Amino acid sequence: MKTIKLSNEYIELELLDDFGAKIISIKDLEKDFEFLFQNENDEYMKPEYNSDFSEFDTSGIDECFPTVDECIYNGIHLPDHGDLWSAEWDNEKIDDRIISSTLSKSLNLKFRREISLEGNEIIMDYMVQNEGDSPVHYLWTHHGLLNFTNDCKVDLPYSRHDALNVKDDRKYRFNITKLSEYPDNGFYKFYNNEALDRSEASLVYPKAGLRYKLSFDFEKQPFFGLWITKGGFKGHYNLALEPSNGFYDTLERAVKNGLKPIGPGEIEEWRMKIIIERMK
Repeated sequence: MKTIKLSNEYIELELLDDFGAKIISIKDLEKDFEFLFQNENDEYMKPEYNSDFSEFDTSGIDECFPTVDECIYNGIHLPDHGDLWSAEWDNEKIDDRIISSTLSKSLNLKFRREISLEGNEIIMDYMVQNEGDSPVHYLWTHHGLLNFTNDCKVDLPYSRHDALNVKDDRKYRFNITKLSEYPDNGFYKFYNNEALDRSEASLVYPKAGLRYKLSFDFEKQPFFGLWITKGGFKGHYNLALEPSNGFYDTLERAVKNGLKPIGPGEIEEWRMKIIIERMK
């Protein structure tokens, strides 16, 4: 499978070129530490449009767009985890940047992502353009699956007491920021129930002495999801820190919850950073 790499003295990043533009590896080079949950198979199976995401590789970073979960929007069927993970992308490496673009097949929205490295920061600049002739909604969620061990701790951009359990609505007695307290053989999903109080979230790796931090624009992404699986999905152990422009997980539901549309010909842009910090 063909891939494209970016690297500097701190970080190496690798993404798939053949389809999906999935980021498959982010490494701290000094410590030779891999942050992203890895594909369990030797190869990446190429999906068809409208495939079931769970039947394919569930690792690395995908861009969920224009929905996360399968749904119906304005009579249009939107596939599981959106259009982009199974799509063909145009990827071009120019100097120290990777520019990737594709079209959202279901809603005629152009999606563009530019990745560059600056020291210990991965800078991700996004653009969405409505190429249709009527307003349309979209849901974007950064779906980046990270490795973790039980000693890791999550730092959320809201109080853990304001976390809304969107899996089954019940209250958990354990501290959701401490991975050691989650029961095994389960999976969990939370969103903020109140406004975000900052524009950063992170996962701390104490033994490695590293912090994986997301920096995002919480005015444009006012919702933040936390996905944890401890053996409950495909036997995997991973988590995802998920800034999102809507609430939650289906475009249909997000529209009912007040998501604003993008007009014909309009462009929306935002920036997100992944920052790798070496702790003392």
